[in-house]
Amino acid sequence: MANVDDEYTAIRAEMLRWQDRRFDLIKHSTSVVTSLLGFKLVISTVSSAATGVDHWPLVTALLLLYLSSINVVMWYCGRANAKLAAYLIVFHESQLADRPTGRWEGRLNSLKSKRRDRGNLNTWLTLIQAVLGLLSIVLPWATASFSKPDDPWIGLAIAAGMAFLATLALVNGTSYPRDAYRAYWSSVREEEIGKNSVPADA
Repeated sequence: MANVDDEYTAIRAEMLRWQDRRFDLIKHSTSVVTSLLGFKLVISTVSSAATGVDHWPLVTALLLLYLSSINVVMWYCGRANAKLAAYLIVFHESQLADRPTGRWEGRLNSLKSKRRDRGNLNTWLTLIQAVLGLLSIVLPWATASFSKPDDPWIGLAIAAGMAFLATLALVNGTSYPRDAYRAYWSSVREEEIGKNSVPADA
């Protein structure tokens, strides 16, 4: 039982690390985007006055592509966390016959089934990233006084915007497929039980 508890503890610690990575990513994206937008406002004031040209779609495109990459990594972190949570439920918590609700994951499922835990981290991450994405469009465009976007970089900005929306949908909708992973791990467990129950040849 000691080895089982050691694995349980190690996996729980790994889950916390994956979750911390998501918080670190959202902090980094907030810091980078707000810093670059502030820098852009200062530079645009000088360059526009000197040349009358402001390639704001390029800045928007680069920021949206950066946010899209952050979205993809956050999506992967969420799925890694869900995979580990499902593993704990199938291979550890379901074995605790004296405690039918299991440990943390089983009790959390019970709490969610009773609608007493309505918070959803993926939704909040999506909202924060959406606000940063909107700022990445509006503020650079504002430096050009919301003029008609006829800059040659506008095509790249549109493509980056589509990529951003697609990755944002990934974060919000498919970052935590714990039920799916639970079914996968259950099938693995059944296969292992089946192999162990096959009698050895005489």
